[in-house]
Order: sequence, then structure tokens, then C-alpha cells
Amino acid sequence: DDDEIYERLKWAALMARTQNMKPRKAAENSQRAAADKSIAFLDKKPATEVGSFRPRSAEFETRIGYGLGAKKWPLRRVDWMFSKRPVKENELSPVCVLAADGLVFAHFVQSNIGTVLLHSRQDMPLKEDGAKLSTNNDEYVERTAGSPHIGPHIELKNFGSMYFQLLISNYLKIEFADQKLTKIYKVVDFDSHLKAFASCIVKSKSVAALAPLQTGQAPAKEKTVSTNGVAQAKRGRNGQYSFLVELNAEPIVMLVDTGATKVTINESMAKRIGVKLVDADFKHKVTTANGTTVSAQAVAQELRIGDIAIRNVELSILRDKSLVGSALLGMTFLNRLKRFEFAGETLKLIQ
Repeated sequence: DDDEIYERLKWAALMARTQNMKPRKAAENSQRAAADKSIAFLDKKPATEVGSFRPRSAEFETRIGYGLGAKKWPLRRVDWMFSKRPVKENELSPVCVLAADGLVFAHFVQSNIGTVLLHSRQDMPLKEDGAKLSTNNDEYVERTAGSPHIGPHIELKNFGSMYFQLLISNYLKIEFADQKLTKIYKVVDFDSHLKAFASCIVKSKSVAALAPLQTGQAPAKEKTVSTNGVAQAKRGRNGQYSFLVELNAEPIVMLVDTGATKVTINESMAKRIGVKLVDADFKHKVTTANGTTVSAQAVAQELRIGDIAIRNVELSILRDKSLVGSALLGMTFLNRLKRFEFAGETLKLIQ
């Protein structure tokens, strides 16, 4: 169609102009890239004539393919796949990857990168509001950037909120600011991998980014618990505030509830975070929105939200039938903050 012809001509002209490639060769490469639905045939030397546009290197794309059963960009893969890999010294590679059909969710332990979306579109507009991501119930305007290492990408500063929305949404829609490309991905195609991806992110945060060591330099110490962290969330359409919480290094979505005496989870969540319970433990009477029931009591070793980290948090654990859906971020956590404040549609937590 006309759009595809335009894209092929644009790529051919770009290669011919910036890399001294003969027009016929540039056209052949562009045609093969379109036919095979792969950018493997496009030369990836930096195109300095198009501003801050920085293509991805072939070496980096090989790392993206790690664990996905392919050594090139996963454009032709229909089934979504999740993979993870250990952090390697002196190597910039994602430790958590969820990919298919020209889209890659990637998480890097390097703090200046974090969680990003890598899209098959190499010429995305690089600006503060370069991309709009939409789900059924929310939208996020994100910055698009051109990195000399990983190429053009969409920064996901709000992945915690997005994760919560994806769990209850039907689609993820991506629109670029120049309106040249809009694509919709069905959540049902990859939601079975979302928890694994979120869990991988949580666990990777305990691994310090490995920087090259200078001669005589001591290895970096393990990251300590923050004492002055900040986290914030926007009010959802249901009028509530939710956070992606790391409880004993397990990701759990929690709703802020100042009426809950303790941080409250259900029995299944307790098993995930390593709390072992027997029937005799459920002996404490509690009053919930659904009436009176019984709970078990426990202590979580650590609760993290963004940069906030608090140890030894008291928990109330309900039977699964008594707490269906999101857990509750109650006062045994909120009382240990310096303060929490509401500003318009935003709740800010300050340690």
C-alpha cells in the first residue's frame, strides 16, 4: 500500500544519503527488509543527518533476541515470549524481556535506563511527549529518546501504574506524536507473562548495576534501604489510588486504604511472599467491608514502593474468599511514612 511504499522509499533515501550507498543497493535492502518484516537488512551506522536519531546496533539486537528463539528483532513472532538473563559486567543488556510482533518490554538494571518499550519503528519522533500509550482506563504520555546504546525507545516512567491497568484492560494502544504510526496490542496475547515480567523487575532491583572496575577499585556495595524515598500515584477512575508494591520482593498491586489498620493481603499472596500458615493461625476477628471474618497475623521482611523501603511491616492475612482482588495498603505502612499528601488527583507518599 502507499504507506509501505513511502516507508521503503524513505529508508532507501536515508541509506543512500547518509551512508554513500548506491541507490539500487539501498532500494534492494529496503525491499528485503519490508518483505521479511525485519530491519536486519538496513545498515545501522549512525545517521547523523537526521538530528538525534540513533539506530540500534546489530550487537544490541542480538542481545534482545537472547532467549526468544531468534537472533534478530522479533517482528515475525506472533506468540509473546518472556525471558530473563543475569547481569553481565561491561554489557548493556536487558535483564527482563517480554517481546513479540515488533514490540519489546525491556528492563535494564542501569538506573539511567530502567524500564523501556523498544518498538520496531526506528524513526520515532524523539521528544518529551513523543508517544501516547493507552489502555481501557488510562493513558500515559511518555518521552521518546534516542540512546547511543539501545537506539530509539519509549521511556516507561509509570510502569507500576501501567502494570495495574494492563491486568484489567483489553488492549495496549501506542500512538506516536507525529501521527505516522498507531498500533493496538491485545493484552490477552501477553497477560500470562505480565506477572513474570513484573516479578523479574522487582528481583533485579536487588542486583546492583555492574560498572567496569578500575584497577584497585573495590566492588560496589549492595544497595542499602532508602530512608528518604518518594512515590506517587494518580487517582484511578474508581476514585482509588493504587501502587505496585514489592512485598518480600514479590510484586502485588495494592489499593491505599486509610481505614485498614494493617497492610492486608489474602492467603494466596501470603504464600507467594513466603509466609507459611496453618488453619489454626486464622483466629483474629476483623471487620471488613463484607462483614466480620478471621485473619492471621504476620510480618513482612520488607515493603517497597518505588524509592520507599520499609522493613518489618505488620500484615493482616485474610482467606482468599474474604479478600478478592487488590490487597490493601493500610496504616501499618502509612503510619511509618514521614507524611502522605493529596494534591488534586495525585497521592504522594514521602518517607
